[in-house]
Amino acid sequence: MYRKQSRLRDEIESLNVKPAGGVLLVNLSTGERWSFDSYHDAIEFMRGKKGRWYLTANINKK
Repeated sequence: MYRKQSRLRDEIESLNVKPAGGVLLVNLSTGERWSFDSYHDAIEFMRGKKGRWYLTANINKK
């Protein structure tokens, strides 16, 4: 069965977001990208920030 992707997923995929390692934080409004070594660092960075943010992590470390 085919399932339609959400508008948000389409928007994120259009930004070509691919974390190289650690945690990647993307502002969906401006396209800004920030890379962090840990989830805690990313959350601390987001404190007080406004806008739509997407947080992703690379869990396929080899």
